[in-house]
Amino acid sequence: MKKINLFFILAFREQTYIYDKKVQEINKKLEKNIKIMDTTLTWHYVILSKYFNLYNFYEYQETIEKFENAVIYHLPNGRDNRNTAVEEDLLKFRGKVPIVMRSYDAHSPIKLSSIYMDKYHDLTLTYLNKLVNQENRLFAQLCYDNFLVTKFHITPKHRKFASIILRKENRPEYYEKSENFKEIEIEKTYHLREEYAEYRQIELFGSNWSNSMPNFKGALRYQRKHDIQNQYKFNFIIENAIVDNYLSEKILDTFLSLSVPVYLGSPVVSQYIPKECFIDIRDFKNNDELVKYLENMPSKEYDQYIKNILKHRDTIFDSFSTKNNFVIPVYEWYQKNYNKDLFFSQEDFMEEENRIKILKLKEENKLELFFEKVVNFIKIKM
Repeated sequence: MKKINLFFILAFREQTYIYDKKVQEINKKLEKNIKIMDTTLTWHYVILSKYFNLYNFYEYQETIEKFENAVIYHLPNGRDNRNTAVEEDLLKFRGKVPIVMRSYDAHSPIKLSSIYMDKYHDLTLTYLNKLVNQENRLFAQLCYDNFLVTKFHITPKHRKFASIILRKENRPEYYEKSENFKEIEIEKTYHLREEYAEYRQIELFGSNWSNSMPNFKGALRYQRKHDIQNQYKFNFIIENAIVDNYLSEKILDTFLSLSVPVYLGSPVVSQYIPKECFIDIRDFKNNDELVKYLENMPSKEYDQYIKNILKHRDTIFDSFSTKNNFVIPVYEWYQKNYNKDLFFSQEDFMEEENRIKILKLKEENKLELFFEKVVNFIKIKM
C-alpha cells in the first residue's frame, strides 16, 4: 500500500509545530492504549497520520519537492487579521507540489472566499456548497474524530439543568457584519450567545466573564469539556457564525457526553443530524418560552432524546469523519490528476479503520506519568 506524503501547515509556524508535537505525543500513548482527551483538531491530525505519511511542512520545506507523491495540506484556522506570511510560503510551491486546503472557521470570511481558495491552492474542500464547482472546489464537512472518546465508556451523570460554554469577546470586530465577503452570507452570533448567559438557571463556563455573575462557574480547559457537559441534562450550543452548511464540533461534542444539545446555528442542520437528536432554538418564539419548555420536559421525553442520540451517534460521527471528508476525496483527486498508479483500495481503508477500532483504551497511570516527568526533568538538568 503506497501512501501520499502529506506535509501539513496551519495558520502560522508556531501552531504547526504545536500540532506536530501533539500528534507525536498522542500516537505514543495510543501505542500503549492510554486514554487521551484532546481537541477535535488534534484528533484530526492523529487520524491523518494513519492514512498518510504525515510531515511538518516547516521541517521539510527545503526537500518537499524531492518526495514522491507529495501533497501540501493547508488548514487556515486563524482570523483574517492575523498576517502570518503562510500564504507566501504556499505560493513558492504552486505548480510544483499539489496544495490542498480545507475550509475551517466560518469567522474568517476572507479565507472562505473563492479568490483566496484558488490563489493559493490546487484543491479546496469546503462546506460552502455555493462555491463548489466539482473541479478544484469540492464539498466536504467538518472533520470530527472524537468518536474515539466513546471508548472511554461515558455514562450520563445528569444532576443539573443546563450549561453553556462561551467565550465572551470584547473586540468590536466580533460583532460587526463583514463587508469584505459578498459571496455568501455570514451571521455572527456573539450578541445572541450573551442572551443565554443572563439566565441564572443556565450555568456558564468560559473566559472573559465577570466573576460577579451568579451562574458563572469559571474557565474551562477543553480536556474537561466532556466531563462538564456530562453533568447537565441540556447543553446550549451557539455556533460562532451562522452559515448554511457550517457545523462546528460543538453539537457533536454533546453527543459524546450524552447530553441533549439546544442548538442555534446552521439552518440546514437537520440534513446532517436527525431532528430527534437535538432541540432547535428557532422552534421557539423567544428564550423564555424555550427555557420554560426545557424546565418542564417530562423525564420520558428527555430519555427518548438520549435514546435517539445513542441510536444515531455512530452514523453521525462517521459522516463527519476525517476518512470521509478528507482522506477519500484527497486520494481520489490525487489519483485522478497526478498519479493513476497510486491506489488506496477499500481493503486498505478497512485495514486502517480496524487498527483504530481495536484500540482498547485504558486510564492513564498518573503515578507512572509523575515518574516519567521526574526522569525527563533530571535528563534536562544533566
